[in-house]
Amino acid sequence: MRADKPPAFTRQPRQNKRLGQVFLKDQNTMHKIVDAATLSPTDQVIEIGCGEGWMSFELAQKCGALAIMELDPYFLQMTQDRLAEFTHVQYFPGDALKTTLAPIPFERFKMVANIPYQISAPLTKLLIASRERLIEAVLLVQLEFAKKLVAKPGSDGYTSLSLYTQFYLET
Repeated sequence: MRADKPPAFTRQPRQNKRLGQVFLKDQNTMHKIVDAATLSPTDQVIEIGCGEGWMSFELAQKCGALAIMELDPYFLQMTQDRLAEFTHVQYFPGDALKTTLAPIPFERFKMVANIPYQISAPLTKLLIASRERLIEAVLLVQLEFAKKLVAKPGSDGYTSLSLYTQFYLET
C-alpha cells in the first residue's frame, strides 16, 4: 500500500553539524532529484543519509526496493517511522564510508542522495569502486564540489579528483 503523503512527525528535528548535515527543504528541488533518477517499480535504490525522510518517502513510492544508509540513529528512526507502511524498504545504520555498500543485497542499483560536502569526495570514490553494481547516481552536491568534478586540465579547479572521476565516470 502506498500513501499520497507521509505521516507528520511530531519530534523536533535537529541537525548535527559535526556530521555535515544540511537538510533539503525545497520540495521542487527534491522532486527534480527524484525525477532525474527516472525510477521504475523494478529499480533498486540506495539512499545515503535520509535526513528527515522526505526524499526517502518519494523514493519509496517510485522504486521496487529502497535501502537507506544513515549514520545518525535519530534520523534513521524518524525515517523508519515516516515510512512504516512501506514493506520494500530496508535500513542500514552506520557510516556508508566505513561499511561500504557490501551489506546491501542489491546486485545492481541506482543511488539517489543529498550529500554533505565533507563526504562528497570519499563517496564519489566509493561509487567508482562499486561501479560494476552502479547503474546511475543522482547526487545533490555543493557547487564547489561539482565544479571540481568537471574541471578541465589547466583550469583552476582541476585536481586529482577531477582526473580520477573523469577517467571512470561520465560527468
